[in-house]
Amino acid sequence: ESLSNALLALGKIYLKKKSVDNAMVCFDEALSIRKLMSDNELGLSEVLFQIGGVRESKKQYLESLVCYEESLKLRLSVSGEDEDTADIVSRIGEVRRIRGQYDLALENFNLALDMYKSTVGEAHLSVADTYHSLGYVCDAKNDVQKAMQNHKEGLSIRKLILGGDHAKVAASLDDVAGLYQKQNEHAKALRC
Repeated sequence: ESLSNALLALGKIYLKKKSVDNAMVCFDEALSIRKLMSDNELGLSEVLFQIGGVRESKKQYLESLVCYEESLKLRLSVSGEDEDTADIVSRIGEVRRIRGQYDLALENFNLALDMYKSTVGEAHLSVADTYHSLGYVCDAKNDVQKAMQNHKEGLSIRKLILGGDHAKVAASLDDVAGLYQKQNEHAKALRC
């Protein structure tokens, strides 16, 4: 278990240094070790989540989705709905959004939002980020009103937590401005 944990930690360091291939080697070795251990669902889930992230970064979306879904299954079997589980559900939603599976992505993001709200509360960055993800999906489905509602909700949470001068708040304002522009409300877009 110690060797597997060390490989997982080393893989995360490689990811921070943008050395994705070295990270993948570490994660694959950690996965091989954890598969040999009994009663290790959470450990397996964590490694599969990291491998899913690497696959996603390499645009290997189907492989990423398989890893995330297996990670979720293992995590739910042990710990149920918590913040880490919501993180996995959110990543599944993001991959589905990228693949154009908007209805499935909406389901995932709504489920993640519910999990985040019940575990970390309403005023949390993960909640704000999930609102923005919902906004992107609604925008892709040409539901500008719902997209605007979600982006504004995310914006208000980010302002509450981060203040008005943060880069994430600026990104939220840009999202809202883009939706105003789509509606030909250029003055409102400029204010954002």
